[in-house]
Amino acid sequence: MKKNKTWLILDPTGPLSGFAVAEGKTIVGSKVFKSNFLFENLLRIRSFFQKLNRSIDDLEGVILVNGPGSIMGLRIAFSWLKGFFHNKKLKFKTVSSLDALWFCAGKKEPCWTMINSIRDEVFFSFNGSSPRVIKKSEIIKEILKNPGLCIGDFPDDVLKTKGTKTLRIKLPQFESIWMFFELIEEKDILKTEPLILYSFPGANIE
Repeated sequence: MKKNKTWLILDPTGPLSGFAVAEGKTIVGSKVFKSNFLFENLLRIRSFFQKLNRSIDDLEGVILVNGPGSIMGLRIAFSWLKGFFHNKKLKFKTVSSLDALWFCAGKKEPCWTMINSIRDEVFFSFNGSSPRVIKKSEIIKEILKNPGLCIGDFPDDVLKTKGTKTLRIKLPQFESIWMFFELIEEKDILKTEPLILYSFPGANIE
């Protein structure tokens, strides 16, 4: 249960990275920045908590967004988390960016969540199912099998697809993640490695 416990939500995987402090029913504060500034912002996270009149040492746990996106960002964040967790009894959860987008839509169905890859591919999920990656030229065929709401950062061709509604949503989505906190599975950080907790096969890592 969330109750009034304080959690850190950390999203290191997109072109925009960020973290948020969540407590009770709300996001107390958040910071979003370009992903190439992830490391130096993690070093300032203690002072960020202090500005919110909270102590990072009083955390109940951490939710890590684990992709799709930059594996380098995930490695940096995960290394920081492992160091931070040392000798601390904290809870740990992971969630994919695609699930965060689905949460943002209120778990509506049918719903396609999509994130463009730097290659000619798109990461996608349908109604919160297991994430997949596909060529952008093939995503329309998938959508036409079950037309519905398409959200996230999707290829422009999706806008022309019959029977669909579209909504562009940017990441990170701290509020959505916190709203569906109870649905996110808890993991053991000490038994987890970055490539294992990543949402996609190694061949598709950007």
